[in-house]
Amino acid sequence: MTDVERFVAELREGAGRRTRVDNEEIWRIFTRLFVDASRAVDARKQLADLIGAADGAGLIQPSVSTDNLAPVPLPRFVTLIDGRPARVGRRLVPWVDALAWASGVDLNDVRYDVLDRVNRWLRDGGAERPIIPAEERSAELFDDEKAIGRRIGGPATLWRPGRLSPTLLRFENVPIPFAYRVVGDGTSLLMVENTAAFRTCARLLAAESGHSYCAVAFGQGSWAPQTVPAALDHPTPITEVHYWGDLDVRGLEITRDVLAAARAVDLAAHVHTSLWSLMLTKRPIPTTKGPTTFHPTLVDVLPAHLRQRATTVLSERHRIPQERVGYEVLLRTPRWWDCPSP
Repeated sequence: MTDVERFVAELREGAGRRTRVDNEEIWRIFTRLFVDASRAVDARKQLADLIGAADGAGLIQPSVSTDNLAPVPLPRFVTLIDGRPARVGRRLVPWVDALAWASGVDLNDVRYDVLDRVNRWLRDGGAERPIIPAEERSAELFDDEKAIGRRIGGPATLWRPGRLSPTLLRFENVPIPFAYRVVGDGTSLLMVENTAAFRTCARLLAAESGHSYCAVAFGQGSWAPQTVPAALDHPTPITEVHYWGDLDVRGLEITRDVLAAARAVDLAAHVHTSLWSLMLTKRPIPTTKGPTTFHPTLVDVLPAHLRQRATTVLSERHRIPQERVGYEVLLRTPRWWDCPSP
């Protein structure tokens, strides 16, 4: 029995005669079955992948509404689908050339329906259609604006390289836009995690000259990695992103993901060395929230000379919020905006 089958079997056992399983029960079952995965930093993503695989296999139907927790929102509930769809094997269908590979794939009813919709769309000239946001194409093809996002039919079967793709279906994943304030005529972007830091940095930089920034962006906390690609749409060409967030486990995870997201779209990116250095001189505060452990390499997003101090703070279950370095602190710190490469 595969992990997906075990997971769905437990959902059925727990549901009894019900067909709906709420988010809280889903988490309990996931934690019981996959102890290590449930304790991992990316536990939400692993659960999302498991739900997606079960959905793709036609075993469950995730709710359209989610818990809205970034960066990996999960469905508020799933609906169990009675019985496993019969495997219909390889169907003799006049697939268009772009779907010729489907003749060699065993298709259950859900996957066949997905490919049949795509086949008819391509046959009717879909390849010539303009590129539009993924949600719009998803609503057109599958009557569900979130179907493409959750890789309907299963990511390992239908959405792997050479099969269904943004190029074939003529869609693009639109980045979440970020709020920003223009502060100069440079080509660098300063992105910060929290609203207070956004207000303070934008206010001070707008009143100064001689810095390298064109704008300060509000990363929206955990949403920040998903907003970074929007920098490519900024009116002023941006060549480099500097990031500053809270000094805690979640803040460093966001920092790591922001830098990776920027580099994925060919933007140079690193932490704002001066602001992180200044923050690490401030008094930490105890915390009872967030993960109790962290991987030692998490601090590697910071410059080498800051890593030991950061490790000490986190190991003692402390944190340093951005607000420790507020308007008054920066006002009396000469050229705090200078950002040497780590």
